[in-house]
Amino acid sequence: MSCESCSHSCGGCSGQKNCGGCGGCSAETPLTNEERVLLLELAQTPFLPLAQFARRESYFAPLEPLEPSPVYLRSGEEDTAEIELISLALRRLASRGYVTLDYDIPLSGYDYVLYQTSALCRRLKALHPGYTILPKRGSMALTAAGQDAADDPAL
Repeated sequence: MSCESCSHSCGGCSGQKNCGGCGGCSAETPLTNEERVLLLELAQTPFLPLAQFARRESYFAPLEPLEPSPVYLRSGEEDTAEIELISLALRRLASRGYVTLDYDIPLSGYDYVLYQTSALCRRLKALHPGYTILPKRGSMALTAAGQDAADDPAL
């Protein structure tokens, strides 16, 4: 899929329904409300938990990533539409260089139980019977450009 404003190739969304574009032309594409909310959350809390759900058939089988990804939960009871909206907003913010999404850097001291007991995890378990569903633990943070955007009074 390509951005309607500048024809920049998104690469990450594969033309999914409700794709808001890639943010490759961030100066021309305004931030969505969810992107603004996430920037302000990260401006107040420098690191937030993040996960990517995966499944595996047995203990020794490789992990297979599941969609949506990335996943950021506020309550654990978010519905599919809300999770997909947040996921899209995070991918757009990352493509603009405003946030980093790190699946190899989990937050120390955060137990991720919210992700393991979430409505999303229960839905994924129901959709993939016979598989173990695991959240790959990670974190997200603002970049310097993201901090500048969060500090912008026009935000």
